[in-house]
Amino acid sequence: QILKLNPDLIICYGSSLIKSKLLNQFEGKFLNVHLGLSPYYRGTGTNVWPLINSEPEFVGATFMHIDPGIDTGNIIHQIRADFMLGDSPHSIGNRLIKKMTKEYCKIIDQFENLHAEKQILLPGKVYYLKDFNAKACKKLYSNIENGLIKDYLTKKIIKKLPKIIKNKGLS
Repeated sequence: QILKLNPDLIICYGSSLIKSKLLNQFEGKFLNVHLGLSPYYRGTGTNVWPLINSEPEFVGATFMHIDPGIDTGNIIHQIRADFMLGDSPHSIGNRLIKKMTKEYCKIIDQFENLHAEKQILLPGKVYYLKDFNAKACKKLYSNIENGLIKDYLTKKIIKKLPKIIKNKGLS
């Protein structure tokens, strides 16, 4: 049905891997938003794992051209999550989704003015659904309860922020 419609642009959010002729037919016109900062965190739960690994600076969203890999497409734009004292993983995620939605609208609206950067694939971290278990969940909430967010906001956790791509074509 999609092939028959021949859309100008296909947008995707929250799907499993797409491996079909759609990728070839709509190359450069098939966008995906990945909740996570690629190439640092790829796969599933990629905004939870940075919190489990005490790396809140890696929580964000990546807008990219979709390809057959796991979050490996050329990157159009990235945003970081905003944190507030008292945050939970859910409040961080919900706020990020709201921010992501606004950015995605701009990307769709201004698509013709945008460029993409080839993603440099680092060894990075790729997580699968099977990796998230009770031990990981306990670590997530332990980190939050032990002040991960407060330490990050007050710069007690001082780490070099990962490079993110800001598209100059977005106004």
